[in-house]
Amino acid sequence: MSTAIQLLDYSPQRSAASGVRQFRSGSSADNSPEQMLWRISELQTEIRLLREQLARTAHALVRYQALLRNAAQRELELRAELVKGLF
Repeated sequence: MSTAIQLLDYSPQRSAASGVRQFRSGSSADNSPEQMLWRISELQTEIRLLREQLARTAHALVRYQALLRNAAQRELELRAELVKGLF
């Protein structure tokens, strides 16, 4: 039993309504080996870019979480000072 791999023709446009990337099934007759290698290279580049963007976003998230913790701590300190000043 042989396994056939059919490459997908990737369209980088996003659907405005769904925000999802669109893929079209490509026929094997349309894809020469050079085109397949080019497509693979293109997809590897996009994966690398997405991983870099994910790393930047994760770093920003860590920063925002630290800022939120600091703000919450400062709020508690200010509330404690306010209560202390009332009594």
